[in-house]
Formats: sequence, structure tokens, C-alpha cells
Amino acid sequence: MRRKLFFLLLIFTFILQTSGFAGEESFRDVPPGHWAGPSIDKLVQLKVIDAPEGLFNGNQRMTRYELAMWLDRLAEAMLLEAAVREKMLRELDAETAEMGREIKEFKTLTK
Repeated sequence: MRRKLFFLLLIFTFILQTSGFAGEESFRDVPPGHWAGPSIDKLVQLKVIDAPEGLFNGNQRMTRYELAMWLDRLAEAMLLEAAVREKMLRELDAETAEMGREIKEFKTLTK
């Protein structure tokens, strides 16, 4: 179980580093300025974790079912983020190609 938790934390860290999110604490039981606060908030933003009662319960043990659910939600969030980035890159490529054509046209008109 510790290996799984370590792996989960490693994935969370990767997601947090790539997105640079820093928001307000979302749970009443997470003290302001807590070292895990930004990570917890990012997971809430990604809809990986939720707490309808407004409590994170950070000292509560995690079941394998919960771990599976969190990993599945995290994988979905990562795939969605990758798809958005891919779409943005395709749009940027198209815009760059269009700008290249316009520059060539401009050069031929100014000769």
C-alpha cells in the first residue's frame, strides 16, 4: 500500500509541477498555509478528489477502492489536459503556417 501511495503522490507532484496551480484552501480541516494545501486544491480543481461535507480528512486511511477511483480520475484529467494541449499546438501550427504564407505574399508584393 505504501508503494501505491508513493506512486500516487509522484503522479500528483508531476501534475502540480506542470500546471503551476495555487489557489485557496477548499476544505475546512486543511489549515491555511498547510504544505499540502495547494496540491489538495489542484486535485479538487481537476475533480480528482471531492468532499461534499467540506472536509478533506487528511489523517483518514485510504482504501484500495478510493485509490483506484483517484487514479482513474487523475488519468482522465491528464488525458484531457494532453488533448487540450495537442489541440492548442495544432492551432498554433496552422496559424504559423498562415503567417508564413502571408509573409511570402508580402515579400512578393514589395519586390
